[in-house]
Amino acid sequence: MRPPVAARRLQLPTRESATIGAIVVVGTLVTVAAAFKLGLGGLALPSGVIAAILLLRVPGPMLVLAVVAVIVCENGDFGIFPQTAKLYSDLIKGFMPIDAILAISLLGTAAQLIQDRRPVRLPPAALVFPLALLVLALLGGILVGREAGNGVTDSLLKIHTFVYFVLVPLVAVNLRISDRDLRRLLAGGAALALAKALLGLLVVATGKGLAIDSSVLTYYEPVANWLMTVALLSTIAGVLARAPLPLWVLGSAPVWLLALVLSYRRSFWIADLLGIALVVLLGLSAGGRKVLLPSVVLVGVAIWALGGIAVQSDTPLGQRVQSLSASNIQAKPDDRYRLDERANVVAAIKDHPIAGLGVGIPWEASARPLPVEVNPDHQYVHFAVLYWWLKLGVLGMLAYVAMLMSAALMSLRVWKHSREPIVRAFGLGSLCSIVGLVVIETTATFSGTDARFTIAFAGQLALLAVLWRRADQPASNDLTAAV
Repeated sequence: MRPPVAARRLQLPTRESATIGAIVVVGTLVTVAAAFKLGLGGLALPSGVIAAILLLRVPGPMLVLAVVAVIVCENGDFGIFPQTAKLYSDLIKGFMPIDAILAISLLGTAAQLIQDRRPVRLPPAALVFPLALLVLALLGGILVGREAGNGVTDSLLKIHTFVYFVLVPLVAVNLRISDRDLRRLLAGGAALALAKALLGLLVVATGKGLAIDSSVLTYYEPVANWLMTVALLSTIAGVLARAPLPLWVLGSAPVWLLALVLSYRRSFWIADLLGIALVVLLGLSAGGRKVLLPSVVLVGVAIWALGGIAVQSDTPLGQRVQSLSASNIQAKPDDRYRLDERANVVAAIKDHPIAGLGVGIPWEASARPLPVEVNPDHQYVHFAVLYWWLKLGVLGMLAYVAMLMSAALMSLRVWKHSREPIVRAFGLGSLCSIVGLVVIETTATFSGTDARFTIAFAGQLALLAVLWRRADQPASNDLTAAV
């Protein structure tokens, strides 16, 4: 028998159903308003906002997506899928789609910490120190630039690339990541490096890539070259350590090497040869201290020897190797520009040794005239440590040096103390790649200036920071980063 109508109790909606209903109502109203204001194109705006809210629940995959995206999506001059360059298009005042992905990851991680009532974890102390120096240097660079006439808003836009170094490791160490997730990340990085190498070789075979010195390149931008360098050095380290590497990884090593040879960056060639020599030297040595001095000597001798190579050849590869000749470096206008640029930048630093020029303030060609204008705005410097010093003062220079030292220290710890041979191989490969980066950034600045490279390198620092904490701990069964 049904109860009378008056006796029935009103069933209130649950909190979850009420929230969903409110989202549907508000979303509908916003969609209608956007369509009325912006036309049919406005219909996508509310959908994007709702999707962003839903993606807050998976900050780990969003962080991985950000790093993978900057590796996969090349700039517009790449011959295959140039449309991916839209990932770096300016949406509003320097804010790019890749920034939106990182923002979602950051906000999602913060929401998880609040929901689970977990305290905020900091990266390892070895990385916290250079990142704290970087934050102080950025504040100083903004203030100095403001005193010199550069607006605060403009300064914030110019330095937001540096912030990736802080945000990416901070998000990573606050995610819940299992040992299985870490193994998947390493395997995924190797697979991504193989895919990039094959795409680069396809560009060369079809002639659709960027052509310099009458030959088509695999990659001119640094990100793909850096990924293949780390993968190649880690694989060599794994072979020397007799780690159980999959056959497809072993077969990928010649592909990575060929793609690197057919790139254009002289500095990457030097870094790759130097890295391979260091991996062999350290991988075959039982004592690290015994090879310290030979390693330092090897770094100096390799740079000096490769800087003086002079090979006569009419082949495209031979012409590239010949470009390493010291006489050619002196004669080519672009290379000569770097030398004259450095003289002017050093003069500016001598005039402002503590504070630097500040963010957004250009250097002037007062000490030596320039043979050609490569960067007319005079904001860029082809020497990373000088760039950080010039823009962020002495604190910036110390932050850059400390960050590279921290990366090397974390790599060393992962190499020496991790339980799994594959992880140790990645530690040694990262250590040798960091040494190579020191060489690379004496002729070009990527850290802090190139958004793609900065995010990719910050991702490597984040992975090393997580592995640092796992080095001396027993196996973990934590939830995955997607939870």
